[in-house]
Amino acid sequence: MAKLAWWRRIQRKSISSTGIVCLFFMGFYFLQMFSLMSHVHHHEPQRVMEMTATAGENILRSEITKVATLFVNVTTPSVSYNICIPASGQLGNLLFQYASLLGIARRNNRQPYFPPDARMSQTFSGLSYLSTIECKTYPIVYEDHYATYDPKFEKLPETNVLLLQYFQSWKYFDFIKDEVRKEFTFVDSVNDTAARLLQQCTRDHQGKIKVGVHVRRGDREFLLTRGYPMAPLEYILQAMTYMRDRHKNVVFVIVSDSVHWCQSNFNHTDVVLAPSASPSVHLAMLAACDHVIMTVGTFGWWGGYLAGGNVVYYVAFDPKLRNATLIDITHPDDHYPPHWIPIRL
Repeated sequence: MAKLAWWRRIQRKSISSTGIVCLFFMGFYFLQMFSLMSHVHHHEPQRVMEMTATAGENILRSEITKVATLFVNVTTPSVSYNICIPASGQLGNLLFQYASLLGIARRNNRQPYFPPDARMSQTFSGLSYLSTIECKTYPIVYEDHYATYDPKFEKLPETNVLLLQYFQSWKYFDFIKDEVRKEFTFVDSVNDTAARLLQQCTRDHQGKIKVGVHVRRGDREFLLTRGYPMAPLEYILQAMTYMRDRHKNVVFVIVSDSVHWCQSNFNHTDVVLAPSASPSVHLAMLAACDHVIMTVGTFGWWGGYLAGGNVVYYVAFDPKLRNATLIDITHPDDHYPPHWIPIRL
């Protein structure tokens, strides 16, 4: 009986509280109605009633929404843990690390932090998560395989976390690709230089579809030891033919770390060679093109991703190099988006 009496007291208090809240909104509702009526003397009675009812409904709905939002904000868990990743590698690697950090943070409701890096801050103006926060003491979660998506990063331990490795899979961040592209907004100086050089080298090809071509050859030995053979001239010519057949009126804009090799091998009337420039400017030029042909490496990958059109890539892993670092641990489906076009010779 004592329990029953206690429960009835609780019910009466709950009903009383609910009644007070309802009376408050009803009072507010009629006060607003009176205020509205005092400003509509010149309207006909029927019109006044319609305006009053509509306005009252809107006011009441708005206030209820505010209260509901207040309760939601109280009950929704806030970001409680940090997640960091050290900056390592060249510009293309840094973009993968930053974008994957954001994607993994979103999936785990974490606060992302990326260490300040001159190459990033001198290239992009939209970076929101650069911070000097100390995270070396955080528990480490390693990426097990290169260029392979790992589902374990969808549910991290309930603690601050330090991520290690490169995270070179589009699957980590493609679901927030609009946010990623906004973060990778080029600084004005880089954007202006890229636009000027692009206009300069395509001035005789006005109105044509621009296809950026990234030719990477400058670190041949480094790439070969990791299972990346150089993309041969035959591949680039075949990729150009594919783009000509698909888009017709095109001009190819080549950016490369080996200008002399490109000058010796491309003498087509629809091919132009971009002047030497910083990696940031060359990346912005690729991103400004309609479509992209990449050879190997993460720099060309990001040129294609930021451009957003058709991307052709070289199926680069050489089966003869079975002992190379990257051959057996890479999943191309995780590294290259499914709508990109592979060419295998």
